[in-house]
Amino acid sequence: LIGGFVGVTNSADISLSPAVGNVAVTDQFVIAWQTGPTIFGPWDIEARMLDAATGATSSIVTVANAAAEISVDVSGERSSADNDALIVWQEVGGGIRAAQFQTSTNSAFTPVSITTSATDTEPAISKSGGTVGRHVIVWTQQQATSKAVFAQAVTRNLGMIDVAIGVANFV
Repeated sequence: LIGGFVGVTNSADISLSPAVGNVAVTDQFVIAWQTGPTIFGPWDIEARMLDAATGATSSIVTVANAAAEISVDVSGERSSADNDALIVWQEVGGGIRAAQFQTSTNSAFTPVSITTSATDTEPAISKSGGTVGRHVIVWTQQQATSKAVFAQAVTRNLGMIDVAIGVANFV
């Protein structure tokens, strides 16, 4: 895609906090963002694909709309073993959620809970690692007098690998 701008959202709603990941096997970018009717929400997560070669866009898909969803991030798939991207976000008051986004059908799978603590915020996800498609999801957790960073390794299908580990503590 070389040239001008491509419109990603097309509604009267407010759309912000975009994130993007590439799925190599389909040569598609998966773009996700939070959207809501006012600057105060309530917020949902939406996504769509952008063809890397032509700039054509797919229809917009609602990934999550169960509560107030914010702080979205996207991870692509670098191998030719799968055609999914992973989308993570914070469900306000409910922890960190994630869903697979399948480029072959332009659809999101049912979201899964990575954490359920109301104090878990600011999720981010790595690009896929290796041919086995491992990813790492990180987030901030409010502690009694400080903040900490936690990490959870997952498979390309959002299977948990071992348990979440503490990475850093901030006083």
